[in-house]
Amino acid sequence: MGGENKQKILASPIMQSLVAKGYEVLLFDDPIDEYAMQKIKFYEKKNILNIGKGSFKIPKTDDERKTLKAIKKLYTPLTEWWVKLRKMVFSSVEISQRLTTEAAVIVGHKSADSANMERIFSAQANSIKTVPRPNEKVLELNPNHPVIKHLLHLVQNDPESEELKNTANLVTDLSFVISGFEIKDVSLLSNNVYKSL
Repeated sequence: MGGENKQKILASPIMQSLVAKGYEVLLFDDPIDEYAMQKIKFYEKKNILNIGKGSFKIPKTDDERKTLKAIKKLYTPLTEWWVKLRKMVFSSVEISQRLTTEAAVIVGHKSADSANMERIFSAQANSIKTVPRPNEKVLELNPNHPVIKHLLHLVQNDPESEELKNTANLVTDLSFVISGFEIKDVSLLSNNVYKSL
């Protein structure tokens, strides 16, 4: 996983379940690291995957796969509703396998840039003229978080409620912040916080 420094990478919600399960994660805090790793796919016959992208999945047992499939089915009304709410932002909304305490996280689509690469390209754009890069993002929801459970209840009972829309927008904006992506409209985040309060 790439990031500005070791502390920020280790604090990322994307790392939560990996650290808890004892996985080793390579931390790339130099901008050149992630560039290089885009070309290096294997090391000693082992796949190297960027956990900051949606293509990474934690290995599961058969029982865990069945449980995850049932949870995804349960949350389908919420994930489908959320895609429609923010269709210009996300390529998909999925149930996360990696979150333990955060309500949601945003990762780059498997063929798109991670938050760290977006930050690097944004810094380059300020110093040199660059061609805008297309990017798709995936919103991953923690099905065990009380806020996400509440949103599922709301979408099942009142999909047009203002509380549902305001809370979902607030969770989305906070996910951008916690995931390391740049917030395009800080005033929108502020408005969503005040609406929820």
